[in-house]
Parts: sequence; structure tokens; C-alpha cells
Amino acid sequence: MAKRTRPDEDVTTTFISSMTTPREIKKPIAVQEKKKEEERLADDYEILYDPETDKNHPLEKFRRNRVYKLLITREIARYLDRRTFVTVSFREAIIYIIFLVLITLITLGSTPLDMFYFSQAMETLYTKQEFEGDYGATKTFYEINTKSEVWKYQMSILHNLYHDFWYSKPDPYENPESTQENYFENKLIGMPQIRQVRVGNGTCEMQDSFKDKYKLCYGPYSSINEATDDFGTSEEWKYKTAENSSTASIEGILTNYNGGGYVALLQNIDTKSEQTILKLRNGKWIDRSTRAMFIEFTIYNGNINLFCTFKIIFEFPPCGGVIPSHWNYVQKFIKYNDSYDMFIFFCEIVFCIFVIFYTFQKLAEIVTLRLKLLKSFWNWIDIIILVACYMVVILDILLYVEVHESLPELVSVKNQWNYASFDQMFYIHILYSYSFAVLIAFAFFKLLKYLSIVYVMHQLQSTISRAIPDIINYSILFLYVYFAFALVGHFLFGSQMEDYKSFPMAVFALMRSSVGDFNYYKLVQADPFYGPIFFFAFIFFIAFILVNVFLAILVSKYEEVRSEVRIGGAKTFIGEMISFWAIRLLEKAECNWLLSQIERKRFEKKVRSPTEAIRQYLRQAGYSELEIELFFKKYDITDSKIAAMDEDKFSYRQGEREAPPPLTQKDILRYIVIQKLEYLENHYQAANRLIDEFLSKLSKFEGRR
Repeated sequence: MAKRTRPDEDVTTTFISSMTTPREIKKPIAVQEKKKEEERLADDYEILYDPETDKNHPLEKFRRNRVYKLLITREIARYLDRRTFVTVSFREAIIYIIFLVLITLITLGSTPLDMFYFSQAMETLYTKQEFEGDYGATKTFYEINTKSEVWKYQMSILHNLYHDFWYSKPDPYENPESTQENYFENKLIGMPQIRQVRVGNGTCEMQDSFKDKYKLCYGPYSSINEATDDFGTSEEWKYKTAENSSTASIEGILTNYNGGGYVALLQNIDTKSEQTILKLRNGKWIDRSTRAMFIEFTIYNGNINLFCTFKIIFEFPPCGGVIPSHWNYVQKFIKYNDSYDMFIFFCEIVFCIFVIFYTFQKLAEIVTLRLKLLKSFWNWIDIIILVACYMVVILDILLYVEVHESLPELVSVKNQWNYASFDQMFYIHILYSYSFAVLIAFAFFKLLKYLSIVYVMHQLQSTISRAIPDIINYSILFLYVYFAFALVGHFLFGSQMEDYKSFPMAVFALMRSSVGDFNYYKLVQADPFYGPIFFFAFIFFIAFILVNVFLAILVSKYEEVRSEVRIGGAKTFIGEMISFWAIRLLEKAECNWLLSQIERKRFEKKVRSPTEAIRQYLRQAGYSELEIELFFKKYDITDSKIAAMDEDKFSYRQGEREAPPPLTQKDILRYIVIQKLEYLENHYQAANRLIDEFLSKLSKFEGRR
């Protein structure tokens, strides 16, 4: 016998059971599978002790002691009451935003716009100026491909390198007759130098068939193959260590080159420097043993208080030819001279105070929570940020000490006949820049932790956290296919295309192809048959299939998170925090009328519409949002129909009229069949009308014929 519904049964359950076809209602998602608790949707709190009975608990000191209240964090407040958790979350977010603003100000103050223009001016002056190459052809720096053009380039830049005066002498600023083109603003510090590194004979293995024809063999450069023997009597032909030549290692296109080598100083008069270059050229200073040559100098601009170290690199690979490149780095070593610099100095002091404050907070977390911190992802982010902060502070202090100890000697008049090496200061600042870059990246990433109090950002963060396991599993397949294409591209086109000359370059080229940056015609030119096949296969598998699978994972997890948030899984949002503070302020101001109005609005908000009640019930039953929408469209469920059912229910309870007999399973099926028959009948009548109209028009057409 079918179960009868009672008149006082919940209207939502009655409506659903009467309007839907027989279908087993799913249990709520939390009851479907008994497994370990999944990651929480919101930064919820957890109570570990009873504050009324356990007065000596370590967490109780954060509630009662004013000093400890300053060190309380979200991780600690998570185990206290919810009001403390909400208050601390809001306070910590505001303090952290101030910390980010401070980092932004220091970043902008450390990289003024003049740095870019100074770097571009030096690059244009020494790498984009034209000179006469072999056979009278006009070339630029990056078009050099023979050793003779290397010597011609060195002769051409002398006019750009020197002034008629040195920075420590009186400044005859106006010199309209001069043809030298260093802008009369940037002055050399010390003397430029030319340095080369060499390899010895026998540093490669020759095949037996060619040993009679090739008596000499010079392999690629490495620390093991580097030659340190003198190959001449002059100072330029004698080896100097990195310490004696005041040079550091430098990264080229082919490999990394150590400091030291064979050094020739260019005197601060262009005619004497020209004689030095001619001496080196005629003496065959560069030969088959040379693997790289460097032109190194440092320039200072007093107008903008910036230093620029410029290194021009010529690499000579074992296969022949020349690979030109350059390296320049601009930095402000003399700090705290004007009011803006003093403002940046003040920001740096406040930054140090923040670092000390966050250190004490982290120590308080470690002492209180101990191993519980290891479970928190954001705790590891905090540790990385603190380590980066201390690296920034230590390197900044080291750089300040190094500048004030070395700079006076480097710019002194006694040093004008030597090479002024700023490598130590520049490399310390490079480490400082890398540490600060890591700090900026992780500091702004941590902001997502506090943005989760906003509803939309909370959904985004929860979606990503839910999708991480699936993305990791999917990434194995994605990287497998991606690296397979990279290997194929390197094998097929590595000898002809620069983009595929090495495996890392092939991976990078495919990444650019994924976003539309590719050269299809070069692929076809490299291999007319396999080039198009490789290109279209990569686009099809990566862009059309694998990328869309990745998006499908995110969309699926977003729909899941959205459904759970609507059910009530999220609790900590910015609206709750603001309302908490507003009510607390009104309570102190004794605004009882406003408080009563707020309570009434809250009560009215809790009374949901009938349709929303049905939606909530279906979400808890495991239905997706799409199924719920189709359900409402199919049966035309509106608030007015639910309200009418509520009125009937109320009249039944009051006894105003007799309740109709309860619906049985047959009644529900009969209702559905009747609805479908009416639907078919209406469409049948419409079809008959269309047929009649067609026949009448057809008869008129035949009559006219």
C-alpha cells in the first residue's frame, strides 16, 4: 500500500513528491560516502579546550594577556572562539595590506625610470652603432661573424668610449668641435680592459682517420680545458688570475666563463688605445685557442646618480665564427642623498620592524601549536616570506658596507690608470634583487589567504585547492605529451632552427606556440614534409584536447564548490566581519532602536522564499544546479504556486474546509500522463491547422494552372 501524505507534512517535501516522477532521492553529499573529511571550504575554527574549566591551557594566555593578544594570529585564533577568529582575521588582513603597500613603495623607489633610459642609451651607443665590416659592408654589433670584424668593431667604439676629459678633472662641458659620442654626461671610472680566455691544444679527441691531417685540436671551453700558460713576452700575453685582474665569472650564450685570463688595458686617450688594439691585432692576440673575449668598463652618470657596468662579449665556438652578446647592469649605489631617498630609508626601517613583528608571531605559533603548523600550507608560505625578508635585510646591509668601503678607492685619482671592478657590488645587488623578487612574489600570493574572506575569491581559492589533486594527475599526461613533442622538434629541426637548437629551447618554443607565437614558414622551410605534420599535430593534441581537459577539471570543481557554498559550507566572509564590528559599535553607542531594526532584518532574511527552500533541499539531495534549473523549468514551479499550496495547508489545519484525499503513486502517474496527453493534443491540433492551410494553398495553385 502506498504511503499516504499528511496535511501537516512539510510543503517542500509534498510538492517535490507530487510533481516529480518516481525517483529515488539521493542522500546528502556528506552521507553518500564515509571517508576522511575533505578540505574545508572556509577558514573555519576549532575549539580544543573549554575556557570555563581549563584556565591553564596554553591558548588561554592569548585571551587574557594583553601582550600576547598582539601576537595572536589566524592560526592560533582558529582554536579559540569564533568571535576572536573573525576579529583577528580582519585585523591581520589590514596589517598585511599595509605591509604590501610598504613593499611596493620600496620596490618603486629602488627602480626609478631613469635606470631603463640609462641602460637603453648605453645599449644603443655600443651595440647599435654601425661600422664598416669586411668587404666594405655596413654592419652593427650583432651582425659580427668574423675575427677581423671584431677588431674593426673595437676600433669603431673608441670614439664612443672616450672623452677629452676624465671625471676627476675640470669639466670642459662645452666642446662643439669634438666628434666623440658618449653624450658628455657619462664618465668612465678607471680604464676599460680587454680580456680573453683560452683553451689548450689537445683538449679534444681526434679520430684516427684524421690525426695525420689535423695536428692541433682545440675543444670547447671549460674550467678543465682552460689554458693558463703564457704565450708571449708582453703583459697582454701573460695569464692573470681572477683576483689579480679583479674580474668575476660571466655567463655567455654557450657557457659560463671564469674570471681571470689574458688582460690588456685601454688607456684613457683614444689614440693610445688605438695603438694598443693594433698591437694586439698584429701580434695575433686572438687565434684558434681563443674561446671568448670581453670588453669591460664602468660608467657613472652624476645627473641621475647611476652606475652602469657594461660587458661586451665575443664567443668563438670550436666550429668557427663569432657569437656576439652583451651584458649591462645599472644600479644606484650612492643612496640617501635627497628627500625621496630618505623617505625610502624610512620605509626600509618600517619594513625591518614588520619583519621583527612577524618573526615574533611565527615563534608564538611554533611554541603554541608546534606540529599542527606543519599541516598548514600557508605556514610554509610564511616561512618562505620570512627567509626572503632576512635575505633582503642582510644583503642590503652587506651592499651598503661594500659600497662605502670600496667606492672611494675605485673612483680615486690613483685608480684612474687601472681597471675599476664593480663586479663584487653588482653581484651582491643581483642577489639582493633576486631575494626581493622572491619576497614580492610570495607576499602578493599570500594575499589570497586574506582575500578568501570575500565571497568570489573564496570560491576561486576553494576551486583551485579542490582541483590540485586532479591537476597533478593530469599534469603527468600533459608533460609526457609535451616533452615528447619537444624531443621530436629538437631531433627534426635542431640543426636548422634556433628555436629548437637544444631541448630547453624546444620546450620554450612549444610554450610560445601554445599562445600563438610561432613561425610556421620556418618549420616548412626546415622540413617540408614533417614540419606541417608536427605543427598541426601539436596544435590538435595540446591546444584542442589537453588544454580543454584542464579547463573541464576547473569547471567541474567550480560547480562542486559553488553548490556546497550555497548549501552553507562557507562561514567566514567579509560581510560577517563588517556586521560584527558595526553591531559592536552600536552596542557601545547604545543605539537600541537600530539594533532592533537590524535583528528584524536578519530574521526576515532567514525566512527564505519557498522556491529557495526547494532548491536547498535538492542541493542537499545531491542534484546539480543544471538539474535543479531543468526541474523548475519543466514543472513551472514559482513562488505563487507554492504560496497557494501553503494557503491550502493553512486552511486544512484551521478546519475551514475538508482536506482532499492524499495523493497516491497512481495519482501522480495519472497526472503526468494527462499532462503529456494534453501536450500531444495541442500539438496535434496545431499540426492539423498547418496541413489544412497547406492543402488550401495547394488547391488554389492548381486552380490557377
